[in-house]
Amino acid sequence: MQCKTNLFSFHSEDYYFMNDTCPLYNPNGTCKCRICKQVHSIDMDKEYATVIRMMRLTDLYMKFEKELPRKNYWEKFIG
Repeated sequence: MQCKTNLFSFHSEDYYFMNDTCPLYNPNGTCKCRICKQVHSIDMDKEYATVIRMMRLTDLYMKFEKELPRKNYWEKFIG
């Protein structure tokens, strides 16, 4: 069975996307579809580290927003 990535085809006999051979679902799958090379070329550890870094920055910004006093920067321009 081959993974077919045509997302616009909803015929059950043609639609094998995300089955047990698809590399998105099973990294050891034997699929030969057109996105296999792109999926296997992604460095998942690096991507995971990027996501973790973004989450930490978001948490930091949220803490700053909660703890630091609000300042109206327009006061000196208006007054």
